[in-house]
Amino acid sequence: SHVGVYWLMQISLLGAALWFWREVFAPGRTPVEALTLLIAGFAQMGLLGAILTFAPEALYAAHAVAPMDWGFSPLADQQLGGILMWVPASLPYAVVAGAVAQRGWAALRAGNA
Repeated sequence: SHVGVYWLMQISLLGAALWFWREVFAPGRTPVEALTLLIAGFAQMGLLGAILTFAPEALYAAHAVAPMDWGFSPLADQQLGGILMWVPASLPYAVVAGAVAQRGWAALRAGNA
């Protein structure tokens, strides 16, 4: 509930995301390595999204009041956040994984020709 700690958390999440995507797109990264990173990243995000969506009660006491300004209960707010994290947020992973797989397939075909 401390504002400074909250923003430190937000900055650390942004830093982790930038580090993750830098590693996915690192020069010399093989398609298999990139796909492994993408699958691992999506799995942890998807699992957390599912947990937030299907939890029987709100898990974060710090968010107990703020959603009510928007007409949501804390549980409904958490469920909406979980669904957004689970479904639409998976689209960048799927798009990048498709591009990486296509690049890997093209490289494989060129090597066998």
